Amino acid sequence: PVCAQCARGDERPFATVKLDRLKAEAKFTESCHLVRLVRRTQIAAVLVRVAETRRALGSRLLRVYGCNQARADLAVLKGRDGAWTLVHTARVSGAQAEVRAELPTPLVATALKFEFAPDPAAAARAGG
Repeated sequence: PVCAQCARGDERPFATVKLDRLKAEAKFTESCHLVRLVRRTQIAAVLVRVAETRRALGSRLLRVYGCNQARADLAVLKGRDGAWTLVHTARVSGAQAEVRAELPTPLVATALKFEFAPDPAAAARAGG
């Protein structure tokens, strides 16, 4: 279902903005990039560049999460899986340099989490 404002067609167009301009704080783990935004932001799509080192590590799955908790500290959010909402999952091929995630409904978020993981389906095929 489409919200009433979107159905009327009076929404403002989205602008392309680099994450560095919106980033207030960032933390990294072995498999995740967590970013707290300077303000609550409406996001319609995300373009993630996959580094060559990440591809070499065998990351074949990208999960994008959003969090809408006001003034949430990344150190606290890092350990709270329930605070995050999965908004997109994409498979990444070995040679793929970027992933574009078009969200079906714009996300309003104060923080984003990008999780890189091996593809469980590929691991199951290799192991069985």
